[in-house]
Amino acid sequence: RLNRPSFATRPVNMEIKKRIIITDDGPGVQDAFRLILERAGYEVEVFSNGQPLLTGQFTRPDLIILDRQLFGVDGLDICRHLK
Repeated sequence: RLNRPSFATRPVNMEIKKRIIITDDGPGVQDAFRLILERAGYEVEVFSNGQPLLTGQFTRPDLIILDRQLFGVDGLDICRHLK
């Protein structure tokens, strides 16, 4: 029998949460996303405008949910910038 290395790098009860950034200028939309995603076990950061994404003032997330029609900037322009 071969000794196989264990690939477990952390205890089972110490789960690393996936990070999601929500960028939307609607407070109701922000609250709904935060509530749903936090209950599902995600770490959520919310921005009400695209400036943090355009200026690099954020920690890289696993997913960004971005409103296409933010006040003052097109969400597609932010996507192009981040790409």
